[in-house]
Amino acid sequence: RDAAAKEPAAIARELRGLQYLAARRRLGPEHVGGGTITVTSMLGRGIQSFQPIPYPEQAAIVGLADVEPGTETAALGLVFDHRVANGGAAAAFLAAVAGELEGPA
Repeated sequence: RDAAAKEPAAIARELRGLQYLAARRRLGPEHVGGGTITVTSMLGRGIQSFQPIPYPEQAAIVGLADVEPGTETAALGLVFDHRVANGGAAAAFLAAVAGELEGPA
């Protein structure tokens, strides 16, 4: 929540806390509600393609998958609510995410 107003280190701490709760099966609706976009990752699991499903009341979910197991390249996918955005806006968003992940040229 409110990721734009937080420093990356604070976001990382929150993510570790959520991972801790999830691993112990204590992650509840109050922990996953109220967001706009979810990010889910299958990296390192040998999954090359999957179709994530956004949580109710969220605009989109970004999925990361392995391009080839053992490489540092990831495939990005986006599932979004067409009531919130059209294909062009969604493609521009995904391109921006990819650009941020790739870093400076």
